[in-house]
Amino acid sequence: MKDGRAAITMHLERLTDSDAIKSAAVLQSWLDDTRPTLAKGVDIHVYQEIWILLKHQLTMIFENGFTGLILVVLTLFLFLSGRVGWWVMVGFPVT
Repeated sequence: MKDGRAAITMHLERLTDSDAIKSAAVLQSWLDDTRPTLAKGVDIHVYQEIWILLKHQLTMIFENGFTGLILVVLTLFLFLSGRVGWWVMVGFPVT
């Protein structure tokens, strides 16, 4: 029961090597197609959307990595000559 109404639960899982954000897009597409065909009074409620947490984590990792890269590059050019700083900076992706 949910809010005094009968309810069923459908648990969706994805493979560990599949893309969670693409899977969420497929689910959203299915929901957009299915909701208009439901009988009056029947609703689909999605909860525990783990992909949102994953998206936030990936965004934070990217932002922190980019900020760290900027700080390292600035530090290199501040304490080393421009030429040495450039070659050290180019060496990061190689290593």
